[in-house]
Amino acid sequence: MATAVLTAASAIASDWPQFHNGLSRTGANWTETSISPKNVGTLTNRWRVSTGTTKEGINSSPVIANGVVYVGSDDHKLRAISTTGKVLWAHSTKDKVRSSPAVAGGVVYVGSNDGHVYAWKTGGQALWVSKSLGGQVSASPLVVNGVVYVGSHGGQFFALKASTGQVLWSSRTWTVWDSASFDNGTVFVGSDQGRVFALAAGTGKQKWSTGMGSRVRGTPVVANGRVIAGTDAGRVIALNESTGKVEWNTSALKNLNGSTIGTGVVRGAPAVAGGKVFVPVGGLTMAGHPSQMWGTLWAIDAKSGRKLWQGWHWQNGKHTPALADWTTVSPAYANGVVYVASNDHRLYAFRTSDGFELAPVNDTWADGSAFKFPRGMQSSPAIVNGRLYIGCRDGYLYSLGLK
Repeated sequence: MATAVLTAASAIASDWPQFHNGLSRTGANWTETSISPKNVGTLTNRWRVSTGTTKEGINSSPVIANGVVYVGSDDHKLRAISTTGKVLWAHSTKDKVRSSPAVAGGVVYVGSNDGHVYAWKTGGQALWVSKSLGGQVSASPLVVNGVVYVGSHGGQFFALKASTGQVLWSSRTWTVWDSASFDNGTVFVGSDQGRVFALAAGTGKQKWSTGMGSRVRGTPVVANGRVIAGTDAGRVIALNESTGKVEWNTSALKNLNGSTIGTGVVRGAPAVAGGKVFVPVGGLTMAGHPSQMWGTLWAIDAKSGRKLWQGWHWQNGKHTPALADWTTVSPAYANGVVYVASNDHRLYAFRTSDGFELAPVNDTWADGSAFKFPRGMQSSPAIVNGRLYIGCRDGYLYSLGLK
């Protein structure tokens, strides 16, 4: 455990070096103090960098290490961009890069839809390309103690030697879409088998696996002895980290009064902070609107699974649940604000105390809430040193900062 902490801390404390900011994937930055509930409404675009013209643009989530932002794109490339917006280098794979990069020990690792994992030194020098992992690699690599852990659409989960890409072990899990998490010598991963697996980091031996009732296409998050994951049945389930036993099982498809909202999926990795689990719901079809997709964000008590609030805003004088389109993006937390993006072209910021939507700028809502982009987003935000970085399906990486 101590060694893992040292490895995770090797990056600067204010970095966001792996997907959802760290090994446990909680999506929280506790060092951010610049952006707050009081001033988040002044966020504006400070710069943007194009990754070329493709149909779906950026579906990779950015990471930040030592003043450099790394992000993949559907143009098959991984880019390194300075935090001032200068492209430092760009290297190609043989297919779309929808995996989010991971930076550890001076090396950046990323998967590609060509079925391989690539490793470059952070200066841009090629290090290695793994053998084929049997299917697309959309998951972000998890890098711990000299090992890269990643699953593929080919149905296997792999441990690769970080220095060479050599396969150390593999485990049959069925299709893995998203990233794994790590705590106390154990790797946790969900799959299309509808299970979460706990695997010994050193050997791949299964410690436990728990059926979740539906596909698990998001990243399990580890916090305070629990492994928390969403399912394609619209549920959020907390498992005991040691045993895999279900501690709570909450529907994200019911209102606070218990009435059914509709159908939907939970594919974003929850963010966990201050005893709350922040959960996005996508593909939400509401009663009376069967052809219209919606989304929402829930805050759930981390201990009991009780829903605390649903993200909301005022629109045309009405208390309206956000979001206006579906989302599979993972939310991020920093300094009393939780952020989530949507296919409705908007980045939302909610006050974590009560779920009220704070008011970033440049939108067409009647009340002026939410930061609007040219297209929808499948990229999860990262917040570092007073800047929020996010990719957009228009092919640009955006850096938002305070006015």
